[in-house]
Amino acid sequence: MVARTAALDESNVSIVDLNRASTMFPQELIWDTVNPYFTLPVVLGHAVTLWTPTAPGEHSLMAYQTSAGGPVTTVDVNPATPIGPGCVVAP
Repeated sequence: MVARTAALDESNVSIVDLNRASTMFPQELIWDTVNPYFTLPVVLGHAVTLWTPTAPGEHSLMAYQTSAGGPVTTVDVNPATPIGPGCVVAP
């Protein structure tokens, strides 16, 4: 998941799944174990996190800098079909 920022060096950028049916690495690991105020670093105007949905269906993803929120994108997640060891085909 990549959130583009208005400036190349924005601060306090976070990305969240409003459905809470996913994991986001590394931010959730850091929030839960090291720093509850962690925000994603911004590199050349982009904040990046690894988003892994844990349930099929619609997911609403939001990138924000303040408690006022930010833009929301809705993504439809379809379950993948395993076809062998280490191989997955998405429908």
